[in-house]
Amino acid sequence: MPEETEEDGSEEEMDEEQEEDEDIVQIDEKEEKEEVTEEVTEEKVQEHQEESETSKEMFPRRQASISQCHRENNKNNRERGAIMRVGLGYDVHKLTEGRDLILGGVKIPYEKGLLGHSDADVLLHAIMDALLGAAALGDIGKHFPDTDERYRGISSMELLKHVGKLLEEKLYLIENIDATIIAQRPKMLPYIEQMRENIAEVLGLEKEQINIKATTEEGLGFTGSGEGISSQAICAIESMRTMSYQVFAEESAGGCQGCGGCRKTSEGTER
Repeated sequence: MPEETEEDGSEEEMDEEQEEDEDIVQIDEKEEKEEVTEEVTEEKVQEHQEESETSKEMFPRRQASISQCHRENNKNNRERGAIMRVGLGYDVHKLTEGRDLILGGVKIPYEKGLLGHSDADVLLHAIMDALLGAAALGDIGKHFPDTDERYRGISSMELLKHVGKLLEEKLYLIENIDATIIAQRPKMLPYIEQMRENIAEVLGLEKEQINIKATTEEGLGFTGSGEGISSQAICAIESMRTMSYQVFAEESAGGCQGCGGCRKTSEGTER
């Protein structure tokens, strides 16, 4: 075997010393990075605390609870009248022989009709409940109880007209109505446009503010088996107190000055 020379030993010692120096340098660099990181972190924490204190001074309401802020905002909105309200309605009636099927004020040819104290127009009943709900005025059972003989066999279009007047008295404008008829049969599509026109006419709205859809339930449930028909409706209303207007009519404008949507003439009769 070849003998290890002094020169070889010296090289090994130099390599070991060099490795030790590199390790020391790496340790020093790591410590410096950690110190810098700690300094940056402390600065960030201090900045965040200062921002929080500034935010508290500038926006003291942030210290209040979310519910308290909501209550204050709602109170301010109500005082200004600047509030939109939403209502949801649902109704269902049983199908039976010997009755006319009337939906949306349209008489639909069918072998059965809906059973009810009035004409049992399930679509209009859902819409009325949505409107009354949005205005916090109860429901149709409260305003038109089935124990009152005045409403026996009455057209639901007349009832809807009355609901529209109730909202008008409370200074509410109807923004839009969206409703769904749920029935396995008959097909509703041929009659939907007339329903929209009827509802728009009685409420003094544009047809574009009324949307009506129809769907089946694929043979499921009481509607799917043809035992009954149900309807759902949702609406949005807004207070007229947010608007400035003059309450007098001009024939040339076809209604109250500055308003073209109430369908009134200067004599106060419907057009």
